[in-house]
Amino acid sequence: MEDLSKNEFRKLKKGNLKTLEVIYERFSNSLCLYINSIVKNIEDSKDITQDMFVEFFSFIDKYDPAKGSFKTWLYTVGKNRALNLKKKKKTLRECE
Repeated sequence: MEDLSKNEFRKLKKGNLKTLEVIYERFSNSLCLYINSIVKNIEDSKDITQDMFVEFFSFIDKYDPAKGSFKTWLYTVGKNRALNLKKKKKTLRECE
């Protein structure tokens, strides 16, 4: 799977939604499966995946490709969100 190209990044920064769709199609399935391997709930995995792309597009100016690849960023954020959700659900179960 290829990473985010400089051209795609430029288009995203200009607000190009078609490019966001292309990026989403490229990464969302494998990311969702990765997240699901942590949270063990496909609906939660889909929600996390979708929320991440919306947030990425909303804060595109804060992403710095010089600090690392988009794929690395995506999977790191996905893992952290999955672990946070898992921890939150465990805490809620313990409170019941």
